[in-house]
Amino acid sequence: MLISPRYVCADHPLVPLNLLVFALEVAITTLTCLADISSWTTYTSAQKNDLYGLYVPYLILACLMGIDAFMRVRRQVLHGLIQSKGKAA
Repeated sequence: MLISPRYVCADHPLVPLNLLVFALEVAITTLTCLADISSWTTYTSAQKNDLYGLYVPYLILACLMGIDAFMRVRRQVLHGLIQSKGKAA
């Protein structure tokens, strides 16, 4: 997924939605990898810990990005509802 930096800087309304989808995809696939690593029996605990050290930061970053994107989308939706109620009255 490629998002133009000018859309991010201009706070384009679709950027948070795209980032939310991307964050969910990254979090789910990284969590799948972590679950798979935990089931490996041929690797030592030290080797698994090294792999966890590589994957867990991506999971944390994806979760933080997802929370931020969700809050931005939520704000846009609620702002739109408030504006539509104001126009209807």
